[in-house]
Amino acid sequence: MNAPILVTLDGSELAEQALPHAAALSRLLGAPLLLVRVPEPVWVADVSAGLWISHPAEDAEHQAEARAYLEAVAARPELQGLSIRTELAAYPAIQGLLEAIATAHPRLVVITTHGRSGLQRVVLGSVAEKLIRAAHASVYVVRAAEAPQAPAFGRLLVALDGSPLPEAALRQAEALAANGAAQLLLAHVPMVPGYASAIPESAGLQPNLMLREMEEATAYLDGQAKRLTAAGIEAETRLEVIAEGTVAEGLLTAARDWRADAIFLTPHGRTGLGRWLFGSVSADLVRHADRPVWLVREGAEG
Repeated sequence: MNAPILVTLDGSELAEQALPHAAALSRLLGAPLLLVRVPEPVWVADVSAGLWISHPAEDAEHQAEARAYLEAVAARPELQGLSIRTELAAYPAIQGLLEAIATAHPRLVVITTHGRSGLQRVVLGSVAEKLIRAAHASVYVVRAAEAPQAPAFGRLLVALDGSPLPEAALRQAEALAANGAAQLLLAHVPMVPGYASAIPESAGLQPNLMLREMEEATAYLDGQAKRLTAAGIEAETRLEVIAEGTVAEGLLTAARDWRADAIFLTPHGRTGLGRWLFGSVSADLVRHADRPVWLVREGAEG
């Protein structure tokens, strides 16, 4: 059975901004859609040990409203021609959605969330943030906007660090490029090893260490680009050297300069001296990217 693209909905226009992206990906990848919503519960008060205690309970009316909503969404013109299933998830929302993901084994989860254009701290919706962290599936995050951009997959930026784990993101971008004739930008942000900045005596090593890191990264990216070109996929490489700031800032700069339609990366990469802490990088990108971010979990790239 073809793994579906699971779309999380809550009845709001904000969450529905994920639908055009999910529909475009469904057509590109030939994957069915699974629309999931958690119905609002009814809070019931009980007396226990002399205390009033409220707890959520399923309500037939709310369940029916949620089903009718999903059926109406599935019938929208922009989703015509697609294979679509709908499903209600149990309350509380994050637990219900995680259970739905565990049961459906989706190829991808598409979700909308808030963000900011700068690198200021921003609090994501609690359900979205927990889902991104906990779901055992790849997650495609759509940035909510007052004027949403139409989905496009012509120019895809893939964040790599020279280690095998992030190459799961490259494999997914390759699959999309093969179906949609996209261009791939392979990006790497060279980093000086932590000890070179933490230990004063090693400060003089920084230029040589950065040069070696750049040489290794260039050779790695060029090798990947040649492999893709031989497979008929157009690829470019870019080293984003930053004197100050974070890896996420370097990747966001590369995405803006190259006008990338989406950013691909894995939540984890090689740790250790001089490598990225991908958990931090992916969190920053999800919070601050002004374009979709596709978090590819190894083994879940379809």
